Amino acid sequence: MAAKCYLGATSPYDAAKVLAKKGDITSLKTAAELALIVGENDLSLSFSLRCAQELLSSKNWVGAQEVLQQHESLLGQRLVFCLHELLHKCLSQRNPVGTRCLSTPCYNSWTTNQDLSFIEMVIDVWQSALGVNRPEQFQNIFEQLRTLEYPPATSNTPPKQLVFHISHELTLAFLSLQMSSWEETVKATLQAVMRSYEAGNFSLMQEICNLCFPTGCNHVRDHLD
Repeated sequence: MAAKCYLGATSPYDAAKVLAKKGDITSLKTAAELALIVGENDLSLSFSLRCAQELLSSKNWVGAQEVLQQHESLLGQRLVFCLHELLHKCLSQRNPVGTRCLSTPCYNSWTTNQDLSFIEMVIDVWQSALGVNRPEQFQNIFEQLRTLEYPPATSNTPPKQLVFHISHELTLAFLSLQMSSWEETVKATLQAVMRSYEAGNFSLMQEICNLCFPTGCNHVRDHLD
């Protein structure tokens, strides 16, 4: 309804941008829908990603995935958000510093499988729920995501931002693992660990190591030798 009102009031392109300036979830979602209606796909994609990030901030992973799935080109971000959700669930259960939140998380149903290791759980959801199970998919998404760079972490980096950036790096690591690219796997994993270290969040750093290397690093070393 809001989109139709703005369509009648001014140009759809300008209306979408005005809506998006409000920055709240409802306005961003409406702006994304409006931009898509008038063929401004890039603009719609940008607003959808911003909307998903706002939903992520409120711990609503279900809503975030619903927004992202409207754009096929955001499949890579869906993988990142999925890993972020599973990581948050694991960290919340282990209760390290920086994951407590007053709002009640809205998790997807795929977070209920706790019988697998963290890596196995992530890959299983990617394949079964998101349909990413072919080598060319892993390669294409890896190439897409590796172009995104985030600023180095510092002691002033907000915990939410830190965990999201770590999720991006672990997504690259797990994609590399699926392609049997062990050097890239280790590189991206170490970047995630170092980001925790640079932020001074040593509890998080330890948890990342435990989740990624539950049985130690010997099997990784064997593949690198």
